[in-house]
Amino acid sequence: MSEGALISLETKKASKVKSVCCLLDASSSMASEAEKVQAGVNSLLAMTQLEAMRLWRRAGIELYLGLGVFPSLTDWNAALSWNYDLAKNYQTFKYEPKGFHTPLYEAVDKGIDKLDACHIKGDVVFEIISDGGNTNSAYIPPKEKVLAKIAEGWTFIFIGEGIDALNAAEALGIPAQCRIAAADKAAMIAAQKDLTKRVQKYLITGDKLLLTFGG
Repeated sequence: MSEGALISLETKKASKVKSVCCLLDASSSMASEAEKVQAGVNSLLAMTQLEAMRLWRRAGIELYLGLGVFPSLTDWNAALSWNYDLAKNYQTFKYEPKGFHTPLYEAVDKGIDKLDACHIKGDVVFEIISDGGNTNSAYIPPKEKVLAKIAEGWTFIFIGEGIDALNAAEALGIPAQCRIAAADKAAMIAAQKDLTKRVQKYLITGDKLLLTFGG
């Protein structure tokens, strides 16, 4: 079963550069929720633009935004397309899930590499929302890379629908307290909205307890 995923990453207040990044799974299984996912991402875009101004005025912190889509909307054989820029340079995002290939593990792996290439330092929150597991069984989960980043202070959060999604989270090395089991897609979208509010508070306070959910 293929899955839809929304992955978002945020750095904490300690750094002079903060980032909020979303990696979106555009597989066909998320088509029924495309409108809600798009609304959620655009809400996150609007929030980051507001926080960019607030953070700059308060502490001289520049807020960057990254958007990734996997598989690529222009080439379904590509694992990940990526855009990264100042939050103020982003407009609304159109989400059009079409693909059948769902390279979740590869997208997480490459997403980490993309952030490293931007020289992001400090804490990062990597959010994944998925309605299934990885469909590319040939790709090994980048567990060691995830665990290494957790040791550096990153936080990975996985909101999953179904056992396949939660198994994928475990295979990636994401801690139990950072996995959220959603009963259905509606609960998954609701959890994403709640996490967006938590991210907004986290950007201001740096309180990592906002990013734990029990488990």
